[in-house]
Amino acid sequence: MRERFETDTDLWCEWNELGSVREEAGALAWHLERVLGLEYLDLAAIRARRLKVVVDGCASVGGFALPALLEALGATVVKLDCEPNGQFTRVLEPLPEHLGALGRAVREAGADLGIALDPDADRAAFVDSSGVPLGEEYTVALGVRVVLARNKGPVVTNLSTSRMLDEVCAAAQVPLHRTPVGEAHVVAAMRAQGAIAGGEGNGGMILPAAHLGRDGLVAMALVAQAMSTGTSLRELADSLPRYAMIKDKLDRGEVPWDQAVGRLQQTFEGWTLDTADGLRFSRGAEWVHVRPSGTEPVVRVIAESGDQERTSAIVEQARRAL
Repeated sequence: MRERFETDTDLWCEWNELGSVREEAGALAWHLERVLGLEYLDLAAIRARRLKVVVDGCASVGGFALPALLEALGATVVKLDCEPNGQFTRVLEPLPEHLGALGRAVREAGADLGIALDPDADRAAFVDSSGVPLGEEYTVALGVRVVLARNKGPVVTNLSTSRMLDEVCAAAQVPLHRTPVGEAHVVAAMRAQGAIAGGEGNGGMILPAAHLGRDGLVAMALVAQAMSTGTSLRELADSLPRYAMIKDKLDRGEVPWDQAVGRLQQTFEGWTLDTADGLRFSRGAEWVHVRPSGTEPVVRVIAESGDQERTSAIVEQARRAL
């Protein structure tokens, strides 16, 4: 690479001249078999529930795979942007502020719930029967609770995931391990801890019994199992402890990160500090995670407490220090 650069050799190549194409005709069948075969699912009960689900496939592969899973689970599927053509009609992350069209489709269809995926279908977020988004943090908490109701074992998540998961694990009397942000970190710790479940608060459920990777289909199957008793999605969400989380990002600015670290430590003096990934300060049920982004010139600030006003104050406290 260096030689080609220094000799001014043209490095550019058209996309259709790169690599090769290989078709894996049985991939979806394999995937569905793995999910439908999970011991955590009572297929008869799920099929008897006859869920009606609106799927926002983000004009990508999830729009092809997830309806196939839901139909195998006896659900009626209403498709929204499920043609995998890449012509995205919303911002790609399945965050509440991006799910207005899904909420409207759920209300119009009289559906039990809606599910939104990102383009590679490894992140899933849900909206209730009123079309109101739960928030992507609920995905892993709901999924892990289903798993722990049947089997007990360690759980792994990252440092930025909601304390809802701490309480789910505490109720089941199992340990929760936290890692730096990133699927690879979570999966490595799941291997090391022999975890029974895990994931990230961005909607990424990981279940080793299926495979060691975030999976929107697994998330949907576990939520369907939770609803199989007749409970609504909103009732399931309301049965979890309620926290107020803010996810913010600030311009990196001119202050070197080393200086920012010192100021943050002074600002949050007396809080428990975790330095595995940036700085995570916690005190009781309150915490704030401040870390420089690896992909943007910003500092990410994620905070949570029992009250929206208090969480805003924590974020502002970090902002002033930065």
